[in-house]
Amino acid sequence: MVWFVFNFIVVFFVLFDAKKRRVEKHLNWVALVIFLGPIALPFYFSKRNLLKGEVREGGFGWSVAKYFAMTWSVFTAFAVIEYSVVVSSMQSANEFEEIGAAIGATIGYGLMASIWFFVVLSSLIIGLFLKKNTIIETGPTGQLVSEEPADVHFKDLLEDLKLKKSVNVTPNTGLDQDDNLTIDQKISVSGVGKNMAKDFHFISSSVVTPGFFMAKFVPSPNYFVFMNWYAFFLSYLYYLYMGMWKKALTLIGVSLLGLLLCALIAKPLFVVFAICFCFYCGLNATYDLYRSRVLKEEFYI
Repeated sequence: MVWFVFNFIVVFFVLFDAKKRRVEKHLNWVALVIFLGPIALPFYFSKRNLLKGEVREGGFGWSVAKYFAMTWSVFTAFAVIEYSVVVSSMQSANEFEEIGAAIGATIGYGLMASIWFFVVLSSLIIGLFLKKNTIIETGPTGQLVSEEPADVHFKDLLEDLKLKKSVNVTPNTGLDQDDNLTIDQKISVSGVGKNMAKDFHFISSSVVTPGFFMAKFVPSPNYFVFMNWYAFFLSYLYYLYMGMWKKALTLIGVSLLGLLLCALIAKPLFVVFAICFCFYCGLNATYDLYRSRVLKEEFYI
């Protein structure tokens, strides 16, 4: 539970922070944070672009060690809170059990404090050996040197994360000329990368429209063209980020319903459901993005 709550908060923080700082390949960082949690976050802090007025000293090794100590401290705080909730919910039948529970709880708190101290101390000692006092980074860095930080708010997940592009309007008519564009032109202004654009072109030239479960695979040296690995690992978070919030709401509902059914029927089914759910998102995301960016559709399924 601690890991889930911690990662949930951190994932949304990295999404907002990376967008604000115009970090390249931010979805890669999000994926790493989801699976590695407090291990990946220090590396993100050590590599992200600095805002104007921010300073990062000591080099990459010291930064990773310092931020790991801070991240580990926050994670330990979440663990202590959950442990306290569990301890407070325990019921004792008599005073001897209460005494035993109190002693056990005290030992548990002491053990958690010892682990926290050992990890933080070890991290800082290693960081001091790696620290280079001659390295001082002053913001702005990266893309922020030539661009202003993006203005990001929570509602961006549903609104501002949608594709923003200017619409050409004929003089004195107010008619949207987007319908007059060819498919290739729509793909060129869809705001996606080169690899995704190639997939869009393949979809547009395909005779058979991909079906509900994206059963159509295209031969490729090492992977399926339609397998979107970002969506495979991020599931509905990817849909939210790409502005397909209606489909994201559907996926969130399906995931919650699936978790409930697995809990009621058999918990081991959760693994099977999770794998199928991830494959569905990965196999459908590219075509869904094509529907959203090129065909301008809004859809729940």
